[in-house]
Amino acid sequence: DKDFNLTHRNVSLQGSAFFDVKPDKSKPFIITSGELVTEVVGTSFEIAQKHDQIEVRVVTGAVTVYNPRLKNQN
Repeated sequence: DKDFNLTHRNVSLQGSAFFDVKPDKSKPFIITSGELVTEVVGTSFEIAQKHDQIEVRVVTGAVTVYNPRLKNQN
């Protein structure tokens, strides 16, 4: 994606990956994996997806993990 890091930092993930994200509050790093979204500003973490199970392991910093279909429900 030629606009990655210029206008946004969004990726889709199937499988497993380790990320070490540089801080940028104006452009959060957003990973979509299955039905979950992981949003970070600057941290290091791993996401592992196997079938319907998704695991997020944080090494440094903090992440926000949510299901966008449920985020705005009461």
